[in-house]
Amino acid sequence: MPDPVRGPAITQIFAWRVTERLGYGDIADRLNTDHERYPPPESLNPNFRGRNAWGRSGIREMLLNPKYTGYMVWNRKATTSRRGSSRSMLNPPSTWVWSAHPTHEPLTTREMYEAAQKVGRTRNTSRAGSDANSHPWTRHTYLLRSFVFCELCGLRMNGQTATRRKAGEYAYHFCQPSINNKGREDRLPDHPKVVRVREDTLIAVVHDLFQRRIFGPHRHELLAAELPLSSDKAEQEWESRCKALKRSVADIVRKQDRLIAQIEDNDADPEFSRRLQVRFSELENDRRAKAQALAEVQADPPARDHQVELLHMIPMLQARLADHPAALQRKLFAAFHLEVRYDHRTQIALIRVTLDAESIEGVAAMAERIPDNKNSRALDADGGAEVFLRAPT
Repeated sequence: MPDPVRGPAITQIFAWRVTERLGYGDIADRLNTDHERYPPPESLNPNFRGRNAWGRSGIREMLLNPKYTGYMVWNRKATTSRRGSSRSMLNPPSTWVWSAHPTHEPLTTREMYEAAQKVGRTRNTSRAGSDANSHPWTRHTYLLRSFVFCELCGLRMNGQTATRRKAGEYAYHFCQPSINNKGREDRLPDHPKVVRVREDTLIAVVHDLFQRRIFGPHRHELLAAELPLSSDKAEQEWESRCKALKRSVADIVRKQDRLIAQIEDNDADPEFSRRLQVRFSELENDRRAKAQALAEVQADPPARDHQVELLHMIPMLQARLADHPAALQRKLFAAFHLEVRYDHRTQIALIRVTLDAESIEGVAAMAERIPDNKNSRALDADGGAEVFLRAPT
């Protein structure tokens, strides 16, 4: 049974993780600011009792626990012997065994749980917030920190600042695989030693995406113009296939009805009746095969890749996003799951924004709180961007 006091805290932890992509420490800090609303769990270890605080490791274990979805999950851990002692090892999620149906009341949805696991893979120890690093040598902070990835290797690109005589000081993001693959230089043989892209160029396109395609008055027309036709075509082909199989089944049934009438009218001719019965059996086998094919096709309709109606829930804004504080911008980037993938070979950056049904209400509420400036103008720059709208599968 869910704990009526501490259960809602679990739900909130998953919401923060997915909508704002907060790290374990950031979530613990938020929970520790209001122990009346989010009472910390009591440790079963007597050495840690009395601390009365949320911790990073506890948050991590909660986010990794699939049983909060209401399902029972087996084979999560394997006990192996090592040097005379038993050690619990976590099995890959692909080997887990999920119950066919929920067995208890959930504290989060399975879609929210899976989205939280993806956040862990994309964050990869990146800190939240827009403040500069606490390192004493830090002089700069980067607006797109943790959102830029290298298309060649999939690694997150790091921020750095350079100074040129004519251009002055500017920030860029770079990818240097040798930093993360020491002793394994042969892992990415086709990757340049260093890949760089200027941040101001990426920021201009990101702002344009939000200004025109997320908050702009023509966002629906822009999205409709770029939606792939493959989904509509696949759905049309699926419907045509279903109709064709239904017609085939109905045609076979009509032929069988005519054979039955002929068999009843020709009782005096046993040989002719036998041949009619053989033909009826052949048609029956064909009817069953067509009915089975129809059931299989109907059970596997084409997936809807986009849920366009989610975009209607986002308010329209007149304000320039670039005029707002970096902290607010980064919160929006995280809420919309911003992902910038830079391809050094083509020198093209693909900007992706994802909305999902699990977090759309929180994203819309955050957008509603953005101060609006009716005197500001939208950006006119044209950038390469994609907006993915999805519902939970």
